[in-house]
Amino acid sequence: MNRLLESLKAFCKDEDGLTTVEYVIAASLLVGVVTLVFATMDDQLITKFDNIMGNTPPP
Repeated sequence: MNRLLESLKAFCKDEDGLTTVEYVIAASLLVGVVTLVFATMDDQLITKFDNIMGNTPPP
């Protein structure tokens, strides 16, 4: 029983899992922001991309 409690205490003190969760949350927020930017600026980005690709000579 004592070994179980010690293992539980060690698990609670371990912060590696928390760091992973923080990175996952940050990555999901970044994906959300990028998606929002592309969704709101869709037409403008397509126009700019078409202008850039239209002005480059073929290889």
